[in-house]
Amino acid sequence: MKHWLDIFWNHLPDFLLAVVFLFVAWIIIGRLIKMIEFTMIHRTLNPTLSSFVKSFVSVVLKTVVLITAAGIAGFEVTSLVTLMGAAGLAIGLSLQGELQNFAGGVMLLFFKPFEMGDYITVGQHTGKVEDIQIFNTKLRTADSHQIILPNKMLSNEVITNYTKSDEVSLPIAFSEDLASFNWDNTQMKCGEVVDFLRQQSLILPNPFELRIIKSDGQLIYLSLMLKTKRDTVEEVKHQFWIGFHRFLARQ
Repeated sequence: MKHWLDIFWNHLPDFLLAVVFLFVAWIIIGRLIKMIEFTMIHRTLNPTLSSFVKSFVSVVLKTVVLITAAGIAGFEVTSLVTLMGAAGLAIGLSLQGELQNFAGGVMLLFFKPFEMGDYITVGQHTGKVEDIQIFNTKLRTADSHQIILPNKMLSNEVITNYTKSDEVSLPIAFSEDLASFNWDNTQMKCGEVVDFLRQQSLILPNPFELRIIKSDGQLIYLSLMLKTKRDTVEEVKHQFWIGFHRFLARQ
């Protein structure tokens, strides 16, 4: 027992130093990532590249810091790195899916089938690309749900990118009170708003499509699909709600 207490007290200063180093290094990494983000935004680099680089640099730096902290604490770093290499090989074999996700992320970065802000469909999932990370990509659906897709899926599935076309299928999500919901009245309301948008030449002369997404017992969630030009998407959203509230005010 005395032997282990002697070892503990002898290594305590190194251990405390390692903890302080880890704490300070973590703060520095956080600020460095913010500096990298600021630099990439300032240089107007591709948002897709920026997101991927931030995620990759963060993982690499934190790994280096953890190994360095272990060395400061008194662990044999050479043996530790060898052990980590062997463990990494074993983990890599058991986590081939994650390696495929990483490879898929690299392919997305270089081939750029879509970028952040694009509106895409992958398999059964449709949404706006919110973030592209090392292992996965996040989509935001029309009803504001977040979908996290593994990058290997995105590199193997057929992707429909609506943003790359000058014409955009724009879904506008809204909800109605389930107790008073009437399909015909909702269609009429949407039809009046669509006419309002067409009069301002904001949407294309295509028929609109109204979809029921889901209901939760109190509200029914709907999505109105419109066709518009890519450069008028934000204006269409703004003017839609103006027309929508004008219609409600008359009721």
